[in-house]
Amino acid sequence: MTIQITLIGTGRVGTSIGLALANETDQLFRVGHDRDPVHTSKAQKMGALDKVHLNLHAAVKDADIVVLAIPVDEIHETLNQISEDLKESAVVLDTSAIKSTVSDWAKELLPAGGDFLTFALTLNPDHLLDTKTGPEAAHADLFKQGMAVITSRGKTSEEALTLTSNLAVLLGSRPFFVDEVEYEGLFAASGLLPQVNAAALVLSTTGRAGWQEGRKIAGQSYALATQPLRLMDDREKLGSSMLMNRENLVRVIDNQIQGLQMLRAAIESRDEEKLQDMLETVIDAHENWWEERNRAEWDSDPSRPEIPSVGEHLMHWVGLNPKKKKGKE
Repeated sequence: MTIQITLIGTGRVGTSIGLALANETDQLFRVGHDRDPVHTSKAQKMGALDKVHLNLHAAVKDADIVVLAIPVDEIHETLNQISEDLKESAVVLDTSAIKSTVSDWAKELLPAGGDFLTFALTLNPDHLLDTKTGPEAAHADLFKQGMAVITSRGKTSEEALTLTSNLAVLLGSRPFFVDEVEYEGLFAASGLLPQVNAAALVLSTTGRAGWQEGRKIAGQSYALATQPLRLMDDREKLGSSMLMNRENLVRVIDNQIQGLQMLRAAIESRDEEKLQDMLETVIDAHENWWEERNRAEWDSDPSRPEIPSVGEHLMHWVGLNPKKKKGKE
């Protein structure tokens, strides 16, 4: 039995998923669609796709799994377009970091018989500092040692949960089941706030007195601090993700303002000891996180949520048998 997985969006994420599944082509048939045909052509040449459909409806018609790897401001329209073409048993996975709103859209637009889950993928530590986009930035190991954050709402079939867990393992990730509201609160601080900070930095520098000269000496610190602007999950309606998670984002912005005020007070008062203590604390915290993130050994930390294990070998995946590793019985 061959399972068709349709990847809608063949940028960095969609193409990386296709590349990671390249060794499963005897069991998986990878179909790709993107509003930019150049992307699908590149992805196919890279070996990430078995077939390309320029027509969205044809791309999903026979799909058992549909993965949305598109900007969040395109999801509602895409769900609306594919709703009548999906097989009754199709499982739709959304890779965006916006959970509640997208789940509402899916409930409103998708057929009642299918399953919809959100499937946010965190990156391999080796690629954390790479901010390139597009299929040329894809890697087969992009999600290795990362988390596949899975949320579902309402009645979700056991088969769909098993399928999604196994897909995470095939990508090199660990399935991580959380409540969608909880995840959005966490993501506001770790994902959206850096983008807000980057935007605020640009707002407070460009167009100001001195920027005509300052731009000439802006270096690595400025470049790294403003890089999150390249990672915004919107194509045309910029800020959509921020507005969809506005309550959490406003809360963490307030926390950020408090942190800035603490630093400002220490600098203004020339309190060298206090400033030293604060900077040592935050540098140590950052170093600890960086080491933990690179090790990706969260199970050893009792403060971390338990991640369901799918075992050394994959469980049966909707009729697919896990492959035996060479040299092992």
